[in-house]
Order: sequence, then C-alpha cells, then structure tokens
Amino acid sequence: MPDIPAASLKYEDLVEKYKAFSKGQRDYYNSCVNFAFNILKQVEAQTEAPRSYTVSEDRTSWEEPYVSLMAVEGGESHKVKHPREAVNFDDEGYFHFAVYITLEHGPQSWPKNKFPVKLRCFKAADRITVEVHEQTETFSAADEDKAVSFAADHIVLAIASFLDTPVEDMVQTQKVGFGFI
Repeated sequence: MPDIPAASLKYEDLVEKYKAFSKGQRDYYNSCVNFAFNILKQVEAQTEAPRSYTVSEDRTSWEEPYVSLMAVEGGESHKVKHPREAVNFDDEGYFHFAVYITLEHGPQSWPKNKFPVKLRCFKAADRITVEVHEQTETFSAADEDKAVSFAADHIVLAIASFLDTPVEDMVQTQKVGFGFI
C-alpha cells in the first residue's frame, strides 16, 4: 500500500490513477492480441495456405480465411471477425485463443473442415509461456519471435499428427470428431 493517507486522496486523484491503470490494461491486452495475430501470420506463411475461399449462401457471397483465430471460452469456441475478439483471459492471467486451418480436398471444393488448435499463453515483463497441444515452453520476453515460431510449429504438427491417426484408433479412444486438437 502506498504511504498516502486515505483522507488526502480525492476523487480526481482516483480518476487519474484509474486512467493510468486502464492504459496499462489496454496496452497489455493489445500486446496479447498482437502476439496471437503474429502466430496466425506465422502459420499462414509456414503452411503457404491460400488466403481465402468464397462462400455463397442465399444470393450472398463472402470470403472466409483458410487460417484464422477463434475465441475459446469455457471449452467452447466461436468464430471472430477481428483478432481482438479471439483473446480471452482466465483467472490466472493466461490468455486463450485457438488457431484453425481449414482443409479441403481441392481448391474451392466442398466439404471443408476446420481444424482448431487451442493455445494458452502468459506474458510477463520478463517471459512468455506458450502451451499448445500438450507442449509448454517459456521464453524470454526478448525472444517473442521464438515463442511465435514455437506456437506456429506446434499448431501445424498437432494438425498433422491428428490427420495421421488411423480412424480405428480414434474410434477406440472416442476422439473421432473434429473438436479441438
């Protein structure tokens, strides 16, 4: 606790402290969103995935990305329109999101399946911890590029590993669906 007598703190003083506190929160949140976005971009570059495909429904068409972020909340996921919507925090200060890759049998063919991989990350002034598909690594904050590469590598490896699993093995372990990897 600061050595300031409570009686000397006025409402305006608290408002100023709140402004500084809010800016710190925004800056931290933005750094986490940028980290997630950098992982997304690394996965796109690494896999050389096409940028997007066209979806048409009820006389309306739009573009869907092949690689994108998803929000993860309480084990559920949902699509987002902007990376800011993908990052959610838990009570321990970790932030969660998923990166998915949409796969298909050929260009503009259907069906398409999304393969999402969940990430759980923590950023502190001196370190970054990344948890992805049962792999955890802690990096120096100065090595953020290495943390991004670690995450992107393990996202791609997790999807490849899932796709290499024989269906018979999935049936026996009851992991047949296309939920989170």
